Amino acid sequence: MTDAGTTDAAPGDRRSSSPSGPDRPLVSVILPLRNAGGDVASLTAQLQPVVSTSVEVILVDDGSEDDTPARLKELATIIPSVRILMGDGQGVARARNLALAHARGEYIWFADSDDAWSPLILTVLASAARESGADIVACNAQKIDAATGVELGVIHDAPTAERIDSTEAMRRVLTGRLQGHLWNKLFRRSVLGDDPFPATRAHSDLGGVLQTIAGAEGLAMVPETLYYYRIRAGSILNSRDYRWDDLIDCRAIAVSAAARLGISEGDPALRTFTCTQVVLPVVHETIRRRGVVPEDELRAMRDRARNLAHRGDVVLLIKAGHRTAAARLFFVLTVPDVYSLAYTRYRRRRWSRLDRLTAPGPTNSTNVAKPHAQPGRLLS
Repeated sequence: MTDAGTTDAAPGDRRSSSPSGPDRPLVSVILPLRNAGGDVASLTAQLQPVVSTSVEVILVDDGSEDDTPARLKELATIIPSVRILMGDGQGVARARNLALAHARGEYIWFADSDDAWSPLILTVLASAARESGADIVACNAQKIDAATGVELGVIHDAPTAERIDSTEAMRRVLTGRLQGHLWNKLFRRSVLGDDPFPATRAHSDLGGVLQTIAGAEGLAMVPETLYYYRIRAGSILNSRDYRWDDLIDCRAIAVSAAARLGISEGDPALRTFTCTQVVLPVVHETIRRRGVVPEDELRAMRDRARNLAHRGDVVLLIKAGHRTAAARLFFVLTVPDVYSLAYTRYRRRRWSRLDRLTAPGPTNSTNVAKPHAQPGRLLS
């Protein structure tokens, strides 16, 4: 099944089919899936209220080995305007880039198949984009424990209704006031380029957001909670198959993207990013993975991360209001073994159920690299 006027793309064909003129959709919704057959029924119910003549939906089956392909074909009979692409099984970043090459909308919204959202999310975000003229629009999101339904806090990316320029948006990402998630943001198609998402196993959304903000004309904020992020124990960050360089690569992207906006590597905002979003997370992963990863590998990675920071950063974090991060960094730099013990106890007390490491293998987050026939072919 295909959209009217749309032909099947040849395997591997990634040419953009974005039209101009009255037939162009206002928004393209992009959702990658892998082994997510159990989520398709709820996904169908979630998509129905947002799909219209001005909204197209592109689903990428990224090499599923369960009943996801059959489930998606059923979904396409319920929502005929849905298009389904076959990914190459190489991860969520490539799946999103593939879908983007086929997207026709003026704006792009990236969502996850196992999350939830307000039926008004596209109406509200697209309206804000049109009214503000900004290339990116952000709203707030609620974090939820997927197993229990317990609310875990709100992501306040949009505390007030305002429009900020790209430099201020970049500084907010670097300092943690604006997070690098995709699903609570709407992007103008033209600002995303061809392949905005880096080939990292995790954190490709952060890398894509950083690069996109650097070339954007403004970011508008809608202070409403319109997206519901369901945190699951089996997420990619809880996989035993973890790529240590992902966050290091994100730092390189941040340095490059910030430089395009005149923010130097020694700028306090970029130093804050390095410490809070690279050094501490990498150190925390080395602690979590003890007993799973060889100790010499963990120690080497911990030392590599620690070398990106220095004691002067502790003072910088205090001045910036990041007192907890400052305290953690101080102990990481001075008594790492003591910090490791304290952090282990903290994780067990706070996140024991959601913190379980899972064996590497197929997941619904499209991050496990496996060969798959005919990448890029349009199924429906």
